Amino acid sequence: AIMGVYRPVVERFQGSGEKSRPTSRKKGTLANALSVSRPILGAVAAYKLITGKDGSLLYGALGAATDMEGVGARLWDKMIAKLGEVATVPEVLKDRGSTIHGEKLDPAADLAYAAEMATGILAGKKTSYLAKAAAAVSVYKGSSKANWYAKTNEKYENALSAQGLKAEKLVVPVDIAGKEAMVEEMLGLGFAAGTAEVNRPLVRFALGALAFGHVAVSWRRSQIVARHYAEQAEQMISQVESGEISGQDDFKF
Repeated sequence: AIMGVYRPVVERFQGSGEKSRPTSRKKGTLANALSVSRPILGAVAAYKLITGKDGSLLYGALGAATDMEGVGARLWDKMIAKLGEVATVPEVLKDRGSTIHGEKLDPAADLAYAAEMATGILAGKKTSYLAKAAAAVSVYKGSSKANWYAKTNEKYENALSAQGLKAEKLVVPVDIAGKEAMVEEMLGLGFAAGTAEVNRPLVRFALGALAFGHVAVSWRRSQIVARHYAEQAEQMISQVESGEISGQDDFKF
């Protein structure tokens, strides 16, 4: 995908996906807590948008900020490692930063957050027409992604069953372009929510235009990324069906 203006920021704070994967199997971690909070904050923002109450932009921004859970988790891991060099670290604090469960939880939290924000913007009493158009694109993007995943996951599970292998959910990795698309979409939805907080026509138009532009670029970037992963997923499933591999862990996306 074509690199956008947010690529350097995404690479700096979220990583390129080339770093070592987390090993902690604990579910009660900082990363998971932030991921779980994202749709909760998104729901509050959506409620305020729908009812026309102030504060939707604040809760929406806080929800988007939790997408930086990787940064906080890595800082926690480093802090605990440093502390372990000079003192005994209680077991309850160990492995509470990054977690292997983030591969499933984080994308689900992103999808839920975007769906909630888009719904709130579409049904919002004060959001502009351009903002609603941006939200409609976001809804279409999310529903297309969810529909593809549901069909591909079913095909993957059927392939495992046919080979007598243990059933498991398909985990689609997120590369830097996918992360960039998510940042663009969240910013776009934030701009869209902002139209409910201002009254000046020119400012509302500018925010609406920024919202639509960001979400449209995110949609286009996601289409390119989706084609790549669709091809990879089909190849992986084909290898499972032929008995070449026993699951996604044996395939490099």
